[in-house]
Amino acid sequence: MAWLAGVLLLSMRQLGHYFFLSQLRVYGLAPPEERWAKLLDKRVKELQVSRPVLFMESAISNSLITFGHWRPCILAPAGLLAGLTPGEVEALLLHELAHIKRHDYLVNLLQRVVETLLFYHPAIWWLSGKARQLREESCDELVLARGIDPAIYSQALLQVAKFSQPSKYQFVMNASSHLSTRIHKILNAASLPRRGRLPGAFPWLMALLVLTSLGALTGFVLGGRHTVSIAADKMNVLYVGVDNPLTIAVAGIPNEQVQVSSRDVKIVALGEGRYVAQPAMPGNAAIRVSGKGFPERMANFRVKRIPDPVAQIEGVPGGALAAEVFKNTGGLSLHSNSDFDADCSITFFSVVHVPKGQDPIESTNAGANYSEQTARLIRRAQAGDVYYFDNVRCRCPGDVEDRPINALVFKIR
Repeated sequence: MAWLAGVLLLSMRQLGHYFFLSQLRVYGLAPPEERWAKLLDKRVKELQVSRPVLFMESAISNSLITFGHWRPCILAPAGLLAGLTPGEVEALLLHELAHIKRHDYLVNLLQRVVETLLFYHPAIWWLSGKARQLREESCDELVLARGIDPAIYSQALLQVAKFSQPSKYQFVMNASSHLSTRIHKILNAASLPRRGRLPGAFPWLMALLVLTSLGALTGFVLGGRHTVSIAADKMNVLYVGVDNPLTIAVAGIPNEQVQVSSRDVKIVALGEGRYVAQPAMPGNAAIRVSGKGFPERMANFRVKRIPDPVAQIEGVPGGALAAEVFKNTGGLSLHSNSDFDADCSITFFSVVHVPKGQDPIESTNAGANYSEQTARLIRRAQAGDVYYFDNVRCRCPGDVEDRPINALVFKIR
C-alpha cells in the first residue's frame, strides 16, 4: 500500500508537470526577433533535425526550456534574448537543438517512469541525476564541436542562470552545482572526453546512460580521480580594488580539506567552496588549489582595472535636453560598465557654455556637483544653447590617480 501511494503521488506530480508544459505551449507566447528565428532555422538544417521546431518567447516561463518530441518547442523567457549577444544566443539555441536531436525529451520521460516505479531505491535517484548531468555535458560537447567559442558559451550559461534565478545567483556556482562543473569542462574543452552520438533506440540509450553512470562511479571510487573546478563567478577576469567572487571545489574532497592560495592576490575564504580574490594591481594572477588526495592545480587569471564608468546627466551621456529639465540638474553621475558595485566617484570636470550667438563661457568643478559658478551657467540655459562637459575625471577602487572618462555635449531645446 505504501508503494502504491508513492507511485500515485509521483504520477500526479508528473501529470501536473505535463499539464503545465501544455499551457506554456499555448499562453503568453510571442515570436522572437526575425534574426533569431533565421539563426534557428540555419542551425536546424545544419543539425538535420527532421521535426519542425517551434521557437517562441514566453511571458510565463522564467527559464530557457525545451520540451516535446513530435512537436518540439523551445521557449525563451521574455527579455532574456535582448540581453544576450548574437554569439551567446547561437550557443544556447545549439544546446537546445542538441536535446531535440538526441531525443532527450523521450529519454527523460522514460527516466521519470523508472523514478516513479522504483522511487523507494536511493540508487535509482542517484543514477537518474547522473544521467541528466551526462546528458547536459553531451549537449555541451555538440555545441563546442560546432565551433562555438568556449568563453562565449560559458558566459551564455551564466547569463541564463542569472536571469532565471537572480536572487539565488550567488549559489548557482557553489561547490555542489553541476553548472560549475560544466563550465569548468567547457573552458577546458580540449580535455573533454568525446562520447559522440548516442544510439537512437531509447532502451539502448537509457542502458548506455546507466552504464556510463556506473562507470563514472567505479572510476571515482577505484581510480581516485578528482575534478578541480576553479570558476570566477562574475567575469573571466579579476578586477583591482573590488571583491571578485570565486567558486572552487574538488569533486569528492570536502571543502575544508581544500587549500587555496596565491602570491599575486589576496584570497579570503567565505566557506562552502566560496572565496573572494582581492587584487592590488593589474597584471596576471595565479591561484593555487592543493590538498591531500588530488593533484595540485593552478588557474591563471588576467587582472584589470575596473572598466571606465560612463558620466551622464539625467541618465544620458549627451544629446538634447529641455531647458527646464537641464536647469534643475545638480551635477554629473556615473553609470557602471561592470557587474561589480564599484564605488567610483567624479573628481573633476569643466563646463563650457556656448550661448546662442555669443562667446563661450567656461567653468571648472571639483567633485560631481556643480560649483556656484557652474550652477549660474546652468540656470542661464535657453533653447539653442550648447553645453560641453569636458576633462571629466573620476577615481575607482584600486586607482592610484584620476582617470579620464567620456565627455558630454548637450543641446538645449
